[in-house]
Amino acid sequence: CDTITVELHDQFAFNTIVSSQNVVLGTNGQAQLSFPTGVNGGTFYIVIRGRNLLETWSKLPVTFGAITIYDFTLP
Repeated sequence: CDTITVELHDQFAFNTIVSSQNVVLGTNGQAQLSFPTGVNGGTFYIVIRGRNLLETWSKLPVTFGAITIYDFTLP
């Protein structure tokens, strides 16, 4: 569908980008990413940027494990 950029921002210094990846967003609105193992156990804000550069941030910082699922449609 479209390529988006997904960034992980430090939970305390939220202007600091810890990791960033480009990924193709599926027609179902989902994307699957593999971040470096160094983020496991860390807590970060998830930031999504589309081609129009609008940002969507996770409401709260998210703690990452080996597999982490985050749904931006939930309140």
